[in-house]
Amino acid sequence: MERRTFLQASALSAGALAAGAPSVSAASPLRVHVLAYEGVEELDFIAPLDVLAKAAFRGGGAIRATLVAKDKPGFITTSTGVRIDVPVGWSPQDADILVVPGGGPHDLPGSGLYRLIEDKAFIRRLARFDGVKVGVCTGVMALSAAGFTKGRPATTHAIAKASPLVTSVHATRLG
Repeated sequence: MERRTFLQASALSAGALAAGAPSVSAASPLRVHVLAYEGVEELDFIAPLDVLAKAAFRGGGAIRATLVAKDKPGFITTSTGVRIDVPVGWSPQDADILVVPGGGPHDLPGSGLYRLIEDKAFIRRLARFDGVKVGVCTGVMALSAAGFTKGRPATTHAIAKASPLVTSVHATRLG
């Protein structure tokens, strides 16, 4: 089995299991929102979006992956300066799963993740979200700021290891 095929199948089956929805279908798809925000790392949101789009295709539309802005639709600038048009704002009631990608160091003023965590209105909305939350790389730190990692194991980038937000987060260096 090719790696890409394995990842696509895994995304489809893990999504259905995580949502506890064996009845996921094209008529009632698993709704996955992938967050894009100022200073987001490109790979951290594009890779999950791509894998989920492929899984949606192979799964006959049983997954609907949508790129969403943290508040309202508009342009964002990524960590390397690429401007992206994000057509939809995040509506928690319209998502079964939220993917929160990384955006650089959580403790570096000016980094995308730092600004995301400093947005207390967003963190409160995130804390109230009762769907499945997935953090990619340092995006786990936003989930931690919203209280989701307390007493739970989680993995993030090694740059987050010294954070006061880290309680049970395992920091690892992958590259």
